[in-house]
Amino acid sequence: MLQASLLFLDKQNLEHMERVICAIDRARDSRWASVEGEMKERFPALKLEFLYQSPFQAKVLQTIKWGWIDAWLSFCKCIAATQTEYIAFNDNEAKLLDNMFIEKRYARILETGDDFLGVGLYSANGIETEDGILKTTNMLVDTRFLRNKCRPIECFPHVRMLNGKSVDLDLLAQCQIRSSNREALPFDEDDWVHPAQVISQFSYLARNDGYKPPRGNNLFFIPYLEHVGGHADILAEQTACLESFQESRGQFLGYPMDMSLLDKVHMERIRWQIGKIENKLAGAIRPEVEKYLQAIESNMNAHPGS
Repeated sequence: MLQASLLFLDKQNLEHMERVICAIDRARDSRWASVEGEMKERFPALKLEFLYQSPFQAKVLQTIKWGWIDAWLSFCKCIAATQTEYIAFNDNEAKLLDNMFIEKRYARILETGDDFLGVGLYSANGIETEDGILKTTNMLVDTRFLRNKCRPIECFPHVRMLNGKSVDLDLLAQCQIRSSNREALPFDEDDWVHPAQVISQFSYLARNDGYKPPRGNNLFFIPYLEHVGGHADILAEQTACLESFQESRGQFLGYPMDMSLLDKVHMERIRWQIGKIENKLAGAIRPEVEKYLQAIESNMNAHPGS
């Protein structure tokens, strides 16, 4: 998925970018050393820097098996490594289709002087839009505010009382509450594709035998985005795996998976999102991608009551 993310970032107008920092949720090994070298050679304009977990951190997090800690640590490492006044977070899951997406938001935060600029207001886990909490996804943040007002632990998700009710705060939301200078800048749905929780779901798949993803199963984006990034074989391999599933169960990405909770509504959203990327890259859904989508749908349709 990293290659696909960098592919779309490389198409961005990044006139004011200093560098792109990639936070990897594991320790550096020979494989990642090879990937790092390949990506730096492929995308020189991005001025890539890679950050990794230490071997000790990786061992502890492998024991804990909770993806939120991996995400929090990645955020903290990126903030610590940033030397500019602003940091633009870009989820590895997000694919920016508007080539001015980041630049327009950077211009806006310079204009307003906000501490936080988000793509929309958060509304989940007890939080309502009236609370004014921004979605963390692809947020721009004033790093001076974070360093002066927040400790690293305050970037972690918190459960607390807010406006008279119990809420479960996302990453950086606790920091947002300390600022009155935050804004949601809307965008057009055609500007990006962002399947949620792909990475966290993969963490659970890799660390829990027989994982049953939720109805919003977005693990299916991984083979597709790897295909987009240049790994030609993975899409055909996982298509074949899906075609061999029995009772919505089988091997996916090398791990046992039960996809029985996937429903028609979410499958339609998967097809719509992949269709947007395909239209951007190829003008229409390519045959190998259509075959992959049909393999997913065949398992769902075979067990409509699941």
